[in-house]
Amino acid sequence: MSVHFPKTPSTQVLLSIPLLVQSAFAQQDVSYHVRHFTPEDGLSHRQVNAVVQDDKGFLWVGTEAGLDRFDGHEFRNWITREGPGMGPVSRLCIDGEDFLWVIHHGSVDRVLGIHMLELRSGRVTTFEQRFGTAFDPSDFMGEFLADRKGSVTWCTREGELMRYTPGRSIQRWPIHRTGETAVYQGEVHLMDMTPDGHVWGMVKPATLVEISEAGELLREWNYHTGAVRRMFRTKASMVGNSSWFIIDQVGAPSALYRIEPGVGPVQRDTLHDPAFDDYGSCVRVELPNGNHLEHSFVIDPQGKVVFDLATEFPDVRYRLLCGLPGRNGQAWIGGDFGLYMLEVRPDRFQRWLYSEAIPQGYGKRCRGLLEWNGRLLVNTEIEGWYELSSSDGRVLRHEPAWLTGFALIRDRKARIWYGQQEEVVMVDLDGTVRRYDCGWETWTALDDPREGFLLGQREGLMVLDPNTGKCSTYPRYNDQPVLAGAHVLAMERDTNGSIWLCTDRGLFSIRPGEGVKERFWVGGDSLHRLPDDDIRHLVPDAQGIYWLATASSGLVRWDRATGSTRTWTRAQGMPSNTVHGVYKDADGDLWMPTENGIARLDPRTDVITTYTTADGLPHNEFNRISHTRLANGRLCFGGLNGLTVFDPRAFHDTLSDVQEPLVLAGFDQYDARLQRTVDRAHELDSTGIIRVYPGDRTVQIKVALLNFDTPGSTTYAWQVEDHSPGWIEQREQLIRVGDLPYGEWKLRIRARDAGGHWSARELDYTIEVLRPFYLQWWFLLLCLSAFGALVALWSRYRLRRQLEVVAMRDRIAMDLHDEVGGTLSRLALFADTANATDPALKPSTRKLLERISSNSSAALGSMNDIVWAVNAGNDSMPQVIDRMRAVAVQASEAIGCSLFFEVEPAVQRMQLSLEQRRDLYLLYKEAVNNAVKHSGCSALRIRFQREGREMLLSVSDNGKGFVQDGTTAPGRLSGNGSINMQRRAAGLNGKLTVTSAPHAGTQVDLRFQP
Repeated sequence: MSVHFPKTPSTQVLLSIPLLVQSAFAQQDVSYHVRHFTPEDGLSHRQVNAVVQDDKGFLWVGTEAGLDRFDGHEFRNWITREGPGMGPVSRLCIDGEDFLWVIHHGSVDRVLGIHMLELRSGRVTTFEQRFGTAFDPSDFMGEFLADRKGSVTWCTREGELMRYTPGRSIQRWPIHRTGETAVYQGEVHLMDMTPDGHVWGMVKPATLVEISEAGELLREWNYHTGAVRRMFRTKASMVGNSSWFIIDQVGAPSALYRIEPGVGPVQRDTLHDPAFDDYGSCVRVELPNGNHLEHSFVIDPQGKVVFDLATEFPDVRYRLLCGLPGRNGQAWIGGDFGLYMLEVRPDRFQRWLYSEAIPQGYGKRCRGLLEWNGRLLVNTEIEGWYELSSSDGRVLRHEPAWLTGFALIRDRKARIWYGQQEEVVMVDLDGTVRRYDCGWETWTALDDPREGFLLGQREGLMVLDPNTGKCSTYPRYNDQPVLAGAHVLAMERDTNGSIWLCTDRGLFSIRPGEGVKERFWVGGDSLHRLPDDDIRHLVPDAQGIYWLATASSGLVRWDRATGSTRTWTRAQGMPSNTVHGVYKDADGDLWMPTENGIARLDPRTDVITTYTTADGLPHNEFNRISHTRLANGRLCFGGLNGLTVFDPRAFHDTLSDVQEPLVLAGFDQYDARLQRTVDRAHELDSTGIIRVYPGDRTVQIKVALLNFDTPGSTTYAWQVEDHSPGWIEQREQLIRVGDLPYGEWKLRIRARDAGGHWSARELDYTIEVLRPFYLQWWFLLLCLSAFGALVALWSRYRLRRQLEVVAMRDRIAMDLHDEVGGTLSRLALFADTANATDPALKPSTRKLLERISSNSSAALGSMNDIVWAVNAGNDSMPQVIDRMRAVAVQASEAIGCSLFFEVEPAVQRMQLSLEQRRDLYLLYKEAVNNAVKHSGCSALRIRFQREGREMLLSVSDNGKGFVQDGTTAPGRLSGNGSINMQRRAAGLNGKLTVTSAPHAGTQVDLRFQP
C-alpha cells in the first residue's frame, strides 16, 4: 500500500528554481553548496564569459551585456552607468596598477576593443587613451594573461609576443624558433604562464608550444594525428591555476594533460565529463579541501566524483565559459545559463531518516522523539515509528502505521508510550502492545507518582490508569478551568519539582498532589504576564530564569521572581518568530528549532546564528514536540524531512574575526552645482572624508562584507562616535546617517557574518557637516567687518551732521542775539527815550510807549532763553542746572525771599535732547515766575532728584496759595500758563502735579523718565 500526494504549483516552483543545494552523494565530512545567479538576481545577461576578483574582494563578471560588479548582495552593471557602452565582454584581467582590462570579442577570437577600468577611481578609458598609441584590435589574439607580478601578456596575429609591465611601456618580441630570425607563422593562443616565466600556448589544431619571456619558441609538441581532432585548454581565469589542457580523441576518452614546469606536458587522467560542448571549453578549478572542480563534477584526489552540480542544475553542462578559484575558498564558474558559486563547508550536521528526493517538499515528518538504551525512537506522521541507532542513525526497526503519530515517552516502568490520533499505544518490556482510547490525540505525556499518568491533549489534560485502561478528565484544574480547553504541547519538571504545562493559552504550573496553581499569560498581572500565550517548550536554568519557545514571539527570557521578560524575534535576528524548542549547551548557548532553520543564541553577546539547508540541514522547517537531547550531548531536531542531529561542541570554534573584507560598495551624493547625484565612492575610499553640504544633512553609504556566503544573514553595525547611543545593527547594506550637528564626526562600520564572526577590519570615515555660508566663520567675520564699517560710516555721518547742526544752531543763536536782540533792545530804548523827552505826550500815547517798552523787554528775555537753548554750548546737563539756578537766584533776589536749591548728582549725568531741555527749562521757569509773582512767599524751595527710574523736579513756596475749585481737577492749574506747562510736561512724557491750599503755599511737581 502506498500513499501519493499531488504535486502542487508551489512545489513545482521550489523544484524549478533552487538557489542552494546539498550534496546528492553519501554523507561526508564536508558538504557542497551551490548558488546560481541569473538576470533575476541582477546579472546583466544570462551568458557569463569571464570572471575575476580584485584586491578588495569584489567579483567582476563579463557578460554579453557588459561588465558587472558583484559584492555578494547585488550586481551592479558598471559600464552602462560609469562609462561608454561596451557591448559583450569576453575576457577580463587585472594588471599591477589596478587597471581592469575589459576585452571585447567578436566571432572566432576576433578582438573588437579593449577598455580600461581604473579600480581606484572607477574611471573608464580605452586602450588607446591609456597608452597613447593607436592599435588595430583585430590584430590581437584572444587570450590575455596577467601574471602574479601584474604584467599582462598577449599575442598578435602577426606572430608577436606583447607584454605590458607596470611602470614600463608596452614591449614587443617576435615569436621565433631558437636560432632563427624568421617570425613563427602559427597563430598562438595563449594558455598559461609557468613560474619560470615561460608562456605556453596552443597552435590549432593540436600543437603545444613553450615560449620564453623574450619570444623565443623553446619547444613544441604536435599531437595532431588521425585519432586526435583538436586540443584545447581548461579555463580558470587565474594564471598558474589553468596549466591543464585536453586532447580530444576520436572514439576514445579525451586525455587530460598538465604542464609541469621544467618538464612539459604530462598526461594525468581522462576527462571525467565527456559531455563538454563543441566549443571546446572545460573548466577546472582547485578546491580548498584538495578536491577539484572539473566542468560540473567535483572530483577527489583518487579521481572519484563526489558531487555533480548538474544534479540540481542540468543546464550547467551545456557550456561553461570561465572559472575562478575565489579568495574565500569558493569556486566560481560561468556559462550560458548564468553564474554559479560552489562552496565547500564543514558538514557538522547529520541527517537521519532523510530523503534525497522530496517531490512533495517533505519526507518523513517527525514528531515525538525518545532515546533509550542506545536507541532513538521516532514517531512520525503517517509512516509509524522508527527505531534508530543513537550513534549513527541506522534504522533498526520500523513499525508502520497509517495514523498520525505525536507523543513518545517512557514511563517509570520503562514502558514505551506513543500517541496516535485518538489512542495511546503502550509497548511493554516483553513486546506486549496495548491500545487505549483516550479521545483527542495525545501530544505529550508525563508519569508522576502523585498526579498519575498525565496526557496532554488538544483540549486539556487527561489521566490514564494503565491497569484499568480508564481515561478520565484531570480532576484538579482548581481555579484555572481555561486549561480544560487548552492545547497542551509539552510538560516539563523544574528543579523544585513543579510541573510546567506549555499550552496555547499560556503557561500553567502544577504542584504535584495539589493540582494547577498558577497561570502565566498575556492578560496576567505584572508577575504573571508573558508576551505570548502559545508556549511550545521551556527550559529553566539554575538562576531562576526560564527560556520559553513561543509560537509568535520568538524566544522569551522570563525571570519568574520579578516577572520581567525579554524577547528575541526576527527584529533581533531570529530566522522566525515561531520557535518549537529551546536547549542550552555546556557553554551557555541556546539552540532552537524554528519554522525557518536552527537558531543559535549566545546570551553573552546577543549574537544569533542561523543554520539552514545551506549548512546541511535536510529541511528548514521543524515540527512541534520533535526535539530531544541524546545521552552523549548531541541535539536531535525533527522536521519535514527526517532528523537533524549535531553536537553543539563542534560549533564552538573560537569566534575570531573573519578575514573576508568589509568594503565600501557605494556612495552617491547630490551635487548642487551639477544638480544631480554623483558617485563619490572612489573619492571616499581614497580620502576617508564625507563632506555634508548645507541642505543635504543625510549621508547614505553602502557597504558589503565580501564573503559571498548567505549575505542575507550578514549583520552590519555602525555608530557615530559621541553621537550614537551605541552600535546600531541592521541587515540592510545601506547605512543612513542624518541629523548630525555642525562639526566633525567619526563614523565606524563593522560587519558580522552568519556564523557570528565580526569582520577583522572596521571602516572609519570622517563626516564633516558643513555650516551654511552664512554661518561660516569667514562669512560672520565678513559680516562683522561690514557691520563695523557701516557703523563707522554712520557714526562719521552722524557726527558730521551733528557738527553741521551745532554750527547751524550756533549761527541761529548768534543771528538771533545780534539781529533780533539788537532790534528789540533798540525798540525798547526808543520807546523809553520818546516817553522821557517829550513832556507834551498825551497820556494815552505815553501808556502805549510804556507797553512797547515792556513787551520789547519781555520778548527780548524770551528770545534770550531761546538763544540759550539753541546754542550748542549749553547741551550738557550741568549747564542746564546752572541756568536753572541763575533763574531762581535772580527771581528770589527780586522779591527778597529765601532760596533753597537742591540737585542730586544723578541729575548732572542725565542726557536730554534739545526739545526736552527746552521744555524742562521753560516749564521750570514758568513755575518759578508764578511763585515769585503771585504767591507773596518768603521762601522758595527747588529740588531736582531721582526716584527709581523717574526724575522729580519740585518747585514749592510758602506763599498764600489758592483754592482749587471744582471746575478743575485737584492738582491741575487753569489759565494759559498752566496749559503751557501741561503741554511741556507731555513733551517730556511726564506728569505735572500742582498742590495748593489757602495760606499753605503751592507745590509744583514734574515727574518724567529721561
